[in-house]
Amino acid sequence: MALTTGNNTLRSLLCLSSISNVSHITTPPKTAPVLNITACRTSVGTTGTLMKEKPASLYCTSPSFRASAAVMFPRLSSGQVYTLGWVQAVEAMELLCHYPSGVSSWEIPELSNGPVSDACGHQYPWYGIDLQRVTVKGPLLAQTVKVRMEDFFCSSFNWSAAISGWTRPFKRHTLQRVVHKQSFLTWLVLKDEFSGEFQALKGYRWKIEKDIEVDCSRRLGDRARLVQEEGLGQPESLSDLSIPESALRALTLPRS
Repeated sequence: MALTTGNNTLRSLLCLSSISNVSHITTPPKTAPVLNITACRTSVGTTGTLMKEKPASLYCTSPSFRASAAVMFPRLSSGQVYTLGWVQAVEAMELLCHYPSGVSSWEIPELSNGPVSDACGHQYPWYGIDLQRVTVKGPLLAQTVKVRMEDFFCSSFNWSAAISGWTRPFKRHTLQRVVHKQSFLTWLVLKDEFSGEFQALKGYRWKIEKDIEVDCSRRLGDRARLVQEEGLGQPESLSDLSIPESALRALTLPRS
C-alpha cells in the first residue's frame, strides 16, 4: 500500500490598484455565500474484498467508497472565488501479517498527531483535481456545481516473509493471517480562495475491516479465505464538522 501526499499552500489573494497615485486594496464581500446542498450521497460497495492469488503474493482490492454532491451557488460578485470539493484523511490504521515466526506490521506513526491527509498531492488538500473539485469565480449567476469521488485501496502480501539471516525452516516464515483495519474521514468542503478559509459542509466516516486466513500448504488459488469483513454499507455522518489541521497539510516523511 502507498499513501500519496503532496504540498499544501494556503494562498491569500489581494488585488492592488492605483488611481491618481493613491493605492488601495480591493476586497470581495466578506459575507460567505448561502449554499443550497441539493444532493449528497455516500456509500461503500457491498461486494466485499476481491482477492487474487499470484505465485509470489496475495492481492486484495477493497470495496469502493463513493461520494457525490450537488450544490447550488447563489449569484457571486466580482472578486469572489470559491472552490468546492472533497477532502479525505486517514483516521486510523492497523495492518498485521501473521507468520509462525512472528508478526509484521505496517504503520503510519504520524497518526498519533491526528488524521493524516489522503490528498492526491497535486492540489493540496483536495482528494483529486478532476471531478473531485470545482472552482467558481464571480461575477456569476446562480448555478449548480457537482463534485464526486471514488476511493478504494489495493494491498499485496507476500506468501513468505523476507527475513535476512534466518536459518530456520522456510515454513516458519509463510503467511498465516492478515488483519487489516482502516478508517477514513471525508468532508465536502468549501474554500474561500480570497481568505484561504475552509468550511466543511458535510462530513462522513467510513471504514474497512477484514480478517483473512491463509494456508500456504494448499494449492495456488485456494490458499486465502476471507473469514470476516466489516464496514460495508452506509458511511457514518459526522455531527462535528471541524477539520483537524493535520488533515489539511502535507505529510512530511523523514529523510533517509
